Amino acid sequence: MNREVRPFATVAAGLAIVAVVSGCGPSTEQAIAPPVGQLQALSQGAATSNGWAPVQNGVLLGEKLKKYIINTAATVVNGRARSSFTLYGQVNAPDTTLLAVSLDGQSDLYYQQGKAAYQAENGKWMPSTPVGKVDVYRPYQKLVSAAMNQGITLKQFPRQYVIDEYCTVYEAEIPSSLLASSGVSTGLVGGVTSSATSAVTAQSGDILMAFYVGQRTGVLREVAFTGSTSGAHQNLTVVANTEISNLNKPAADVTIPPSLLNQVSALP
Repeated sequence: MNREVRPFATVAAGLAIVAVVSGCGPSTEQAIAPPVGQLQALSQGAATSNGWAPVQNGVLLGEKLKKYIINTAATVVNGRARSSFTLYGQVNAPDTTLLAVSLDGQSDLYYQQGKAAYQAENGKWMPSTPVGKVDVYRPYQKLVSAAMNQGITLKQFPRQYVIDEYCTVYEAEIPSSLLASSGVSTGLVGGVTSSATSAVTAQSGDILMAFYVGQRTGVLREVAFTGSTSGAHQNLTVVANTEISNLNKPAADVTIPPSLLNQVSALP
């Protein structure tokens, strides 16, 4: 499957595979696996007393964060074919980010600071197109608003511990078409789009989604989804997970990769 760079109009998530900055950059040890076993049947959940309001508020609080680390894994299975996409990195509002991206084992790096952007392939940095404002939460805002308008049922489940706090867990079945229109299935941090996730766009079927809202911070800390979709020529099984960590903490500070500094300083 191919990888392409597109404008940062839709943003969704990310994971890790490449060490970028010594001590604080993306690394393989920080990669996470989609929590397939954590999602439960909707019939086991309890009706929410205030609907989608806690999830919506978690998204709005997330949009106010100044910096954080994002960690995402996505796997798409089409018959015997299997494709995996991972992305990990720091996001500093409004327009600075450092990301490690992998599609089926092929790794790239992306760095942006304001109007300057660079992308690295095989250790060589090249100028890239800046993608503007970095907002991981915007697609979820669109998704939640659309789900509320359509009256999609949201169920509540027992709390789970995510990274550094207990989170209230909410689940809903979301039409894949709604994922596509919100940008959750197609846009990924840094404007890097994987055909492994954009394949969902042309499919039909419901995706089971889980939203983990921090009980201490109120922020949406994790989103997971799994399900099978069907299209004219293929049937897909999709599993994905995104975690947000180090909210407004120094670990989330973006640092220019030394390899980029060395290459830029060596230019005539």
